[in-house]
Amino acid sequence: MAEQARSIEALPEPAFTETFPIDVLFVSMEGVLYQVVLAEGAGFRKAEQWPWSTSRVASEHRQPVALVPGSFLARNYPVVEKGRRLPTLTRSAFIDSEGRPAHFVFPDEQLAKLAAQLDATLTPQSGLAAYPDNQRWLLGDGQHIFRVYHYAVTGTGLTIDLARRYAREHIKVRDCSEGPVYWQYIPGWKKPAAAQPAATPTTESKALTAETAAVKESKKEAAITPPGRVSSPAPVQKVPSGEPLSPAALPESASAT
Repeated sequence: MAEQARSIEALPEPAFTETFPIDVLFVSMEGVLYQVVLAEGAGFRKAEQWPWSTSRVASEHRQPVALVPGSFLARNYPVVEKGRRLPTLTRSAFIDSEGRPAHFVFPDEQLAKLAAQLDATLTPQSGLAAYPDNQRWLLGDGQHIFRVYHYAVTGTGLTIDLARRYAREHIKVRDCSEGPVYWQYIPGWKKPAAAQPAATPTTESKALTAETAAVKESKKEAAITPPGRVSSPAPVQKVPSGEPLSPAALPESASAT
């Protein structure tokens, strides 16, 4: 489905925001998510950042933006002339081909909550609402569930054992980065961190391993030396820093191991 595409091209082409009706959500050319809160004649059109309640700091004021250049509101507010309109969704957008709701997992409860609320906002005529239930957020109508939003850490910092939940409930969960493209414009959204490659042993660590093997081998020979005979430990060649350790640089006993 189009709303689940992951690239920015999945959203419509930019359009003049003054044509957007009331309550429509759109993304500005700077990547900020807005909702139209006023759409009247004579240029009285403005929008505010979504969601309105994200900031709880009394001293932080989020200024509305005007949508019509040269209008009366444009004298007092910044103008956002163009934006990409977010789609209006129906119930069928949240159900897969087998009639089951999709499950997504988020790093924390706040993002899961906002994703659920954003989906609900995009379905104004569907009767769907976002609500918390059993340490997850749901999108549903009170009887049927249409999307599930799991999270790894609660708002109070409690870590949830998601692996145990998945096994117990026999559910297949996708990462939130695989969800609708518009989720990436939720305030606080961060791109998933790239997997870190396994550490590569350094030249020094290889040399240390070779020296340790040589010492162990010399101790082994000393343990089996007949009485009256002294065995000299195998010489250990040190490898200059920054040069790779070749098999020829090892003592014969160490390379045999």
